[in-house]
Amino acid sequence: MAAGLLTRFLGFYYRIFLSARIGAEGMGLYQMIFPIFGLCMALSVSGIQTAISKFVSTAPSPTAKSTLSNSECSNHGNSRSLSALYAGSSISLPLSVISALILIFLGNTIAIHYLHEPRCGLLLKAVALSLPMGALHSCVNGYFLGKRDAVIPGVTQLSDQIVRVVSVFIIFNIYLDKISSPDIVSLALIAIAGHILGEMATLIISIIAIAKEHRNTSFSQLETHSLIKPIATMAYPLTMTRVLLSIIHSLEASAIPFFLNKFGLSNSEALSMYGILTAMAMPFIMFPTIFTNAVAQMLLPTISSAQASHNKERIYALTMKTLSISVALGLFCTTFFILTGDSLGITIFQNETAGDFITILAWLCPFIFASSTIGSILNGLGMTKSTFYHNMAGSFVCLCFIVFAIPVYGIKGYLWGLLASELVCAVLHTIKALRYIK
Repeated sequence: MAAGLLTRFLGFYYRIFLSARIGAEGMGLYQMIFPIFGLCMALSVSGIQTAISKFVSTAPSPTAKSTLSNSECSNHGNSRSLSALYAGSSISLPLSVISALILIFLGNTIAIHYLHEPRCGLLLKAVALSLPMGALHSCVNGYFLGKRDAVIPGVTQLSDQIVRVVSVFIIFNIYLDKISSPDIVSLALIAIAGHILGEMATLIISIIAIAKEHRNTSFSQLETHSLIKPIATMAYPLTMTRVLLSIIHSLEASAIPFFLNKFGLSNSEALSMYGILTAMAMPFIMFPTIFTNAVAQMLLPTISSAQASHNKERIYALTMKTLSISVALGLFCTTFFILTGDSLGITIFQNETAGDFITILAWLCPFIFASSTIGSILNGLGMTKSTFYHNMAGSFVCLCFIVFAIPVYGIKGYLWGLLASELVCAVLHTIKALRYIK
């Protein structure tokens, strides 16, 4: 959570800096490629990271009841944990390379026919370079979260943002000194260069951390091949959930400007509106999720461990406490953003529209917080199919608002769709969890 807090503060500075350099239209162009990037990451690593975390969390430890001695149990647990990491990485890395090659060779086609914005082609090809690095460091994060060690994931998260912000700041100053009137695509490419350098830094830290963690582990005891199938089996529904959600989000990225055109906005106005929403307003609304995301990441291995030891009382207590805290924090944040949204948009971004969006989106907070934490509990219990169906239902609701509400009400139709979508997910997740613990 501490790493997330520092990262978000740096992220705010970064977005303010970027919006001042490339403008709302440039931010919209930059943001359009990330649903496609997210789709590739979802296909490459999303479910695998969670599967690694669950397998590592259930590996034998010296405190667990076992017929092995403490040292034998510890060695077996270490080798099984490392086997899970290697097995997951052996699946994730080839998928990430294939995804990167698709973006490199078909980037222009995707930009023209899918995003309806030819200028995104070069951006997609550039961001593809970070896919293998991002996949590997995500696997390592899953390993450490499975051990309930949040230090390395926190350090990598923070280092990614620091390297990104510093490198983009330096490159911008050098580039703008030489080019008096650069085009939007070139400016967006500088931001992507920072993204690639950040991923490179996190990968280096992840490799060093794993090498240090297992410097005394016997590699002859690894069970990598035997774990590939069970990890793939568990990762499949989670991966399909994230892939389909990413497809829907990428559809949204292309559909929102398109239907804003139907509403009467020009292409430039639609991109600017999308940039204000995704790069200015949403980061404020998502800022408090540093707490719930940290809780959600640690909940999954904790719930998995409690389920493995048949500790139903702990599962019940964690679920009720998590739900109560998430809703209470969400209501507090809703009140805060309703009261301060207008002034935040004007003060931070000098943009009145951003303030309007923050005020409307304030109602998202309780549902986003509850959905993320309870969804993590369901995944920890192995109910990945349920979270898949719930997320699909919420995404379908949002798409309906995009298609039918935006042409009539403009961008507010999409904001209402986001509210309805998160409400559906939160309610379905909560009902499923309460039925289980009952």
